[in-house]
Amino acid sequence: MPFLVSLNPALMHREFDLSDGEVVVGRDASSCEVIVTGHTISRRHCRIVPGPGGAWAIEDLQSTNGTFVNGRRVPQAVLSHRDVISLGDANNFALRFQAQRSGDGAESFLLPAQDRWMIGRAAASDISLPFEAMVSFHHAELRRSGDCVEVRDLGSLNGTFVSGVRVRHAVVEPGDVVTVGSTALRVEPAEGGALRVVSREIGKDISLECVGLVREVANHRRLLDEIALSIRPGEFVGLLGPSGAGKSTLLKALNGYAPPTSGCVLVNETPLHRSIEMFRSAIGYVPQDDIVHTDLTVRQSLDFVARLRLPADVTRRDRLDLVDTTIETLGLSHVAASRIHQLSGGQRKRVSIGCELITRPGILFLDEPTSGLDPSTEERLMRHFREMTRLGSTILITTHILYSLDLLDRVVILSRGKLVFFGTPAEALVFFGDAQPLERATQIFDLLEGIQPGQETAPSPQLADERAAEYQRRFLESPLYRRHVRETCSPMAAHLHEVMEQGGPAADVDGTHAVAGRKGRSYYESLLRRPRERRRRFAWGAILSPRLTLTQALRHIAVKLASPRRALLYLAIPIILALVTLTLRVPGSLSNEEADRQRAEIAESIDPRVGPGLKSVLSPNPDTDERDAAQIVYAIRYEGPSRLPVSLSVLVMFVMTAVFTGTLMSCLDISTERSIYLRERLAGLRIADYLTSKLPFLFAVLALQSGIFLGLCLLKTGLHDVDVLGVFLALLAMSCAAGSMGLFLSALDPTPGQFSVVLALVAVLPQLVLSGGLAPDFYGGMAAPLRWLADAFPARWGLEMLMTACYDQPHRESLAWTGAFVTDMAGFRFGTGVYTRSLVALALQTACWLLLTGAVLRRLDHRR
Repeated sequence: MPFLVSLNPALMHREFDLSDGEVVVGRDASSCEVIVTGHTISRRHCRIVPGPGGAWAIEDLQSTNGTFVNGRRVPQAVLSHRDVISLGDANNFALRFQAQRSGDGAESFLLPAQDRWMIGRAAASDISLPFEAMVSFHHAELRRSGDCVEVRDLGSLNGTFVSGVRVRHAVVEPGDVVTVGSTALRVEPAEGGALRVVSREIGKDISLECVGLVREVANHRRLLDEIALSIRPGEFVGLLGPSGAGKSTLLKALNGYAPPTSGCVLVNETPLHRSIEMFRSAIGYVPQDDIVHTDLTVRQSLDFVARLRLPADVTRRDRLDLVDTTIETLGLSHVAASRIHQLSGGQRKRVSIGCELITRPGILFLDEPTSGLDPSTEERLMRHFREMTRLGSTILITTHILYSLDLLDRVVILSRGKLVFFGTPAEALVFFGDAQPLERATQIFDLLEGIQPGQETAPSPQLADERAAEYQRRFLESPLYRRHVRETCSPMAAHLHEVMEQGGPAADVDGTHAVAGRKGRSYYESLLRRPRERRRRFAWGAILSPRLTLTQALRHIAVKLASPRRALLYLAIPIILALVTLTLRVPGSLSNEEADRQRAEIAESIDPRVGPGLKSVLSPNPDTDERDAAQIVYAIRYEGPSRLPVSLSVLVMFVMTAVFTGTLMSCLDISTERSIYLRERLAGLRIADYLTSKLPFLFAVLALQSGIFLGLCLLKTGLHDVDVLGVFLALLAMSCAAGSMGLFLSALDPTPGQFSVVLALVAVLPQLVLSGGLAPDFYGGMAAPLRWLADAFPARWGLEMLMTACYDQPHRESLAWTGAFVTDMAGFRFGTGVYTRSLVALALQTACWLLLTGAVLRRLDHRR
């Protein structure tokens, strides 16, 4: 049966079979089987129909811009093997007609002798892959080094792999396979400096197998118990079982999200968990939670995913065409401009699926995609999945609902983490029936749980465990296990089965094990015992990607500003806090003239004869105090905490405003999108990119809030003489450090944001004391451990800056005493040098909080 292979990255699938006869190509999903969008594409552009003698013909359907075959516009034509079909423009390559599936054959060719050979989408590349969106324009290069071949990655987004391991530079050993996108290359030196290449398109033919899969948690409790499966390309497989059976756990182990404790998962005979990088774009995963930002529109969400996962050199038009095709294919065109939170449950789930289809994965994992949907929507969604498998995708789906069981090719039934059945739905009814097949699939769950007809009380867990063990034993001993697992497994999986079940045969004469083939028995044992182990041939990638960071930053800004109410809240918070601050008393200070007049009046009012005695009474150290009685009386009346030009209560309010707004602005940024982060992390998201993308918007809004707050506070007459720039720097530096602390608290929250605000309050309130601005002890009177703790938070450093900004006024002789107050009583440094010291300390705090946040996010990789 011939196939149509997509050459345009905007097409949703890599291949389209012609088994159903006539195929219509166009941009209208309601009337076309092959959907492709673009400004030159008509609603129904052309059709491909079978002709006599097994021939196939293409007919233009009166399209506006015409249909082209091998660059020639035709109203109709008979197609031959590898004919290229263009739509609307001779250079707008869309499809290639082939007599067989892409992965069924390999192409061998010889490259002439030269210094290096280029691989990429560029037409001038020696190995040109122009129709693969996941391949960069200049992706990698090959060089000869004596009798060896070296491969070097050229900074591609999706990587170059040698035998499943991502490399920047490596020597290609005999038998190694170089994988670029969905193309596998075998290269070896030829005579005269030439290079022999055998190229094979992997396409969407992805097989999935697992052997001896075990997942253990605390106390050696097994969530999965030695699961063995063999899933063929293009199958629609359901993972079924009662609640708590281990369906989601198995799905995550099979897709690389949560590696098993032991056992091995194979994707096209390659160990998945040791080569997860290579399969990132080939695997799609839609968890139970939405993996989209619901404040974005459908088109915005898909466009951002495309910008993150496709190479930078994919043109904007190609990217937008791919997004539009995805939207049309999923039947979401009428809501493309709607925000996702306005959609129905089924539509939101289709948007999540669309995010995964951007990279045209060969295998798609869906965890309860129909949960919460009405039966009609569920059936439509299941039929859509069925259609996807007809186009070559392999789909695994977990579900409790059995209404659409007839749409599945095979089902995996679990109970208590044990595999109790794997086969067709019809075989399941026979297997679980005694004398005759079961009438309803729901009866299977009753049998596994030990529920008798009419029973009202819940069965004991021990009975369910016994039932699961019994059915597991029956299945492993049945012909179904041999038919669906052992007889269909690949040679690689067969070796693993034999090593696991038989312990492997004795060594051959030459010392190798027959069961292990060329690699040796120890290799297969290591795959089963240490599935997470990976070989690393280079230091993994760059820490930060400016392009991806910018893209995520733009998405973060779009999410934050999507709601006008949220934007108004950002402005309301500093306004409210400023109004509260304006109610506080700001005593101000005496001018130099007023201070001189008060000193003179006090000196005149004190009799010289009582002056010494008055000094001995009023001065704390009369023997060493050089001041006279009049100066002491003036200091008591006009100097001290109650006569500060800006009261400490106002400064503490400044501090708490900065700390509160900074922490509040970021404490929900990570926890509320944890499911999105984890999915994108599986797709290759860098932690540094993710965290850095949060900062531009956060710091910009904090700067705006600090400016609004300070601007309103300056309406207070007593604040006119402060160093405005110094106060603004203190507010901004404190709020930025607090914002990075808020990100850390958000990363700690294990819930979707329920505890984040509580954690923020717990972190903010103690800083009222830790600021060091509360009498009578202030910062200088704290115990040493408490001062050390205060140094770790922004409030103390911000208050030190504010005291200098508000009290350091050299032109005011009447305030000369404030420096001594700050240093002697408050315990802070004083003077312009404080700015540099405090800003450095707050910058270091910001960096430390971000590093701690990255460490928490990194731990999530190991907890999955």
